Amino acid sequence: DYAETWNNRGTALLDLKRPHEALDDIEHALRLRPLFAEALNNRGSALFDLKRYADSAESFARALAAPPNFEAALGSLFHAKLHACDWSEFDATRLRILSNIERDGGADVPFAFLVHSNNPDAQLRCARLYAAEKCPSAPQPFWSGQPYRHEKMRIAYLSADFNDHATAHLTAELFEIHDRNRFEISAFSFGASGAGEMHRRLRRAFDAFHDIRSMSDRDAARMLREKEIDIAVDLKGFTDGSRPGILAHRPAPVQVHYL
Repeated sequence: DYAETWNNRGTALLDLKRPHEALDDIEHALRLRPLFAEALNNRGSALFDLKRYADSAESFARALAAPPNFEAALGSLFHAKLHACDWSEFDATRLRILSNIERDGGADVPFAFLVHSNNPDAQLRCARLYAAEKCPSAPQPFWSGQPYRHEKMRIAYLSADFNDHATAHLTAELFEIHDRNRFEISAFSFGASGAGEMHRRLRRAFDAFHDIRSMSDRDAARMLREKEIDIAVDLKGFTDGSRPGILAHRPAPVQVHYL
């Protein structure tokens, strides 16, 4: 009868991409504590993953109204409403989210914020606030200035999409035409196990292909450091399935986001 435990297990199941099971646990938590704001927020996330967008918006609205004010649900509420083609209070909600971000209050996911903001300064502030909360920089970075003297520059690409995905179609040729006399390139994959011609093509394009799905962010970062990667390129940003926590450990001298 401990609501927090049911909610926590629901959160774990959401992370495992098992929203049906997550919803069952979260609903159990809410039967124990009907005004449990965090559980209401998680319920909204599970319903969103199940593409029940109107129900998702209703749950986020309840989380927002539950004491204490759970402002973090505002961006998710707005995003769910847009997916349900519910344009009610569009301008007022958009301005409220922007106001929260301008005063460092957060309240939106960076990729969702792009939908309704064309202000690059606000987008950057939103991303920084989100990163500071969800994947803050590690207090002891793995790379702290040690020089590398490799014959070839070592570049690692990190993604969950080394398969038949839009990102792969946009980048496959890019990987293939790297100058192998100057660069050694590797893939660090944390997506579903690959199959099909695109995955096989990508495997051929890299000098090394590492499956890091089962690794923690810290262990994956340690692997990048041990392989003395010069440049780490995150191909995911804040899209679905991203793992920004890996590069938060600063495993490489140069870390960039692309695409």
